[in-house]
Amino acid sequence: MDQMPFAKSAGSNISRVSTHSIPSIKSQSATEKEVGLRANKDVESSQSSKMVDSKCESQHQTDAEAKDESKFACDILKLIDSITGEAENLRPKIENFSGSSTDDKDYIYLEEMLMRGTVQLDDIDTRGNALIRQERKKSH
Repeated sequence: MDQMPFAKSAGSNISRVSTHSIPSIKSQSATEKEVGLRANKDVESSQSSKMVDSKCESQHQTDAEAKDESKFACDILKLIDSITGEAENLRPKIENFSGSSTDDKDYIYLEEMLMRGTVQLDDIDTRGNALIRQERKKSH
């Protein structure tokens, strides 16, 4: 029987193992090889499927993020329009203002309402969106 060195044991004795006890790839049956190949294909298929799922999930997240960004932009543009509309509603009162003093109640009211609109516009976070930034600046 063929003998080959295997490992040194703790007591410096060398253990020997028969080469017949170590299974070789050449001795595998055709069925064992097929099972191994199928297992490898299943693993590759599973990995490929996971990659596709990951890309799809990433795309869904990207789509969701784009929808969220679009909704954010629409909401902010509506807010800017609302603030601008409130200021436009004050235009006739401003044009018809005939007070002579800054202590006048109408003057204080108009100044306060315009200041509130300005502060609301200044508080808007554009998130780097150029369109929102442009509309906000235009409405000042």
